[in-house]
Amino acid sequence: MVTITNISNQTELSKQWEKWSSIYDVLLEERANEVNRGIKIDNKITQITQEINKFNKKILFHVWQINNHKLEIDTCRWTLDTLEVELNLIERVSSSDKIEHIQSHVKTECIRCLVLEEEKEKLLTEKDNTSWKMEQMQLKVNLLEEKNIQFKAKILELEGQNEKLTEAWNTDNLTRIWNRKKFNEDAKLLIKNREVFSIAFIDIDHFKEINDNYWHSSWDLILQFLASKLKMAGDVYRRWWEEFLIIAECDELELQNKLENIKNGCLRWKYKLPDFPWSEVEIKFSAWVIKHESSLNLTQLTKYADALMYEAKHTRDTIITFQESNNKAKQNLQSTQSWKY
Repeated sequence: MVTITNISNQTELSKQWEKWSSIYDVLLEERANEVNRGIKIDNKITQITQEINKFNKKILFHVWQINNHKLEIDTCRWTLDTLEVELNLIERVSSSDKIEHIQSHVKTECIRCLVLEEEKEKLLTEKDNTSWKMEQMQLKVNLLEEKNIQFKAKILELEGQNEKLTEAWNTDNLTRIWNRKKFNEDAKLLIKNREVFSIAFIDIDHFKEINDNYWHSSWDLILQFLASKLKMAGDVYRRWWEEFLIIAECDELELQNKLENIKNGCLRWKYKLPDFPWSEVEIKFSAWVIKHESSLNLTQLTKYADALMYEAKHTRDTIITFQESNNKAKQNLQSTQSWKY
């Protein structure tokens, strides 16, 4: 019989799950927004870097033009010097026509030198402007990189919160082990990856008598105690009430031996309840172990285990594998084909 306390605990646990689920969805949406913002910033940084590269090429081109102009100016100056020498020689010869021709040529070269000097000044000014623009863009890049670092830190923080919420969502509130939802996810993943593993379904024997003779707080302590011991056999999950599930990546005989060692250990431990120090509780349990076959899905595995459960409940304090089961288990399995999980 399910007590009022158990129903209230289950209702409170459902409310907590709904609360964690809503917080989990909000954090997922916030994390997606931060990731999108980080992508936009990375794209902006790439665009600005491309523009800086263009400006660098433009500056190099301007420098090349300036050097060419300098070379042309030097050539013009050399030409002027040569013409002046010729002019002096011609003046000595007293050839007026030739002197005028040379003077005209000298004037032309002087004008050309002035034009080249003006172009040089323009190129230098343009180079300075381009350098200033590059500095401004570099400042923008630095700011964007700082924002990108902040966004990445925010994403890491959200991922950490996401991991904590995921763990809380998949953890049983009482025993702090995985819950049935997590069991379904892990088992389906192992089946999908074609891993070799076995599943154990565990039920505490005479648990109603323990619940009737001791307080509900003692019930919780016994569940926590057994859950901690079952971890020696594999990954432990709480199915419901006094039932547990174990997934172990081994065959059913190896898992059966591990559970036998735990069962024998429980007889030696004899758990002492804090509220009843004068009494010692013997914790006994029954288990049904089945190895996954490639042709079975999770629903079929669960039905096989439930079929074994009906057989073992008659004997109690036993650990039965599918290979050890008799025809009764197979008959029980046929009667459960219409079950839905």
